[in-house]
Amino acid sequence: MSQTYVIKVSASVREEVSASDKRKKKLVLTEICDAQEQREILKERLQDHGWTEKQGSDGKVWTKTEGEVTQTLDLDDMSVEAEVTLERTLERERTITVVGDRDRGDPEARRKKEREELEERIAIKDEEKQQVEEALEEEIAEKLDETEKERTGALNEIVREVYAESLKRKAQRLGSVTEVREGRDGQDYELVIKITE
Repeated sequence: MSQTYVIKVSASVREEVSASDKRKKKLVLTEICDAQEQREILKERLQDHGWTEKQGSDGKVWTKTEGEVTQTLDLDDMSVEAEVTLERTLERERTITVVGDRDRGDPEARRKKEREELEERIAIKDEEKQQVEEALEEEIAEKLDETEKERTGALNEIVREVYAESLKRKAQRLGSVTEVREGRDGQDYELVIKITE
């Protein structure tokens, strides 16, 4: 008389797929006062706007993260890089039950064979990873596009503040400042400095 056996075989697969993209542009500062002094003003303004100095960079690299966008400003080449990195986890888990006859085969050999077949069936294929990666890249591009105007506006505001402070300091060197008046009309900014020599 033959005996039957029941084997449960489980397998799970988990893989991380990540993608990143970045956009880079130059920050141009017209020299109004000494270049080194102007960079110090820029560092102060960056800090005022929530940027932090990257550790170990001696004040040359500053970063700011908003949402999933991380901006990095390198003061050596005056480049600003916006980067987004996204990750997705692909996961599968399956359990199958196999019924067999002890007289017709070894249960352990059958278990091993079934496990190998199951792992092969639930494996995450390169095409699937490629599709997820492409979807992540599209999502990253959208995030960079959506935040471009806001990021540019924030950088322009910092540059405007650097210019204003640089002009004020230069005016103090030219004579006695009798009046400083600043005003905004929408996007327009006006700075009036009166000096006497």
